[in-house]
Amino acid sequence: MGAAALFALVAVVAIAPGTVHDLGLAAKPIQVEAFFLSLILFLGMSVAWLLLFEEAEAGMSSAPGGSGRQGPRT
Repeated sequence: MGAAALFALVAVVAIAPGTVHDLGLAAKPIQVEAFFLSLILFLGMSVAWLLLFEEAEAGMSSAPGGSGRQGPRT
């Protein structure tokens, strides 16, 4: 949801670049777009990093189509 809002901000600046100056920002519209796109990239990489090191749930199997075996085999 947050990424959609950031993409919407990029679209607004791209469609109406004058809004940057109307808000009183000294940056150029391309700089504002680059900032928002960099923020989207950084947040996406942060989420990917967190998911990479997240522990799997107890009932989950790492093998595709695996057995989902729980506990030691007797």
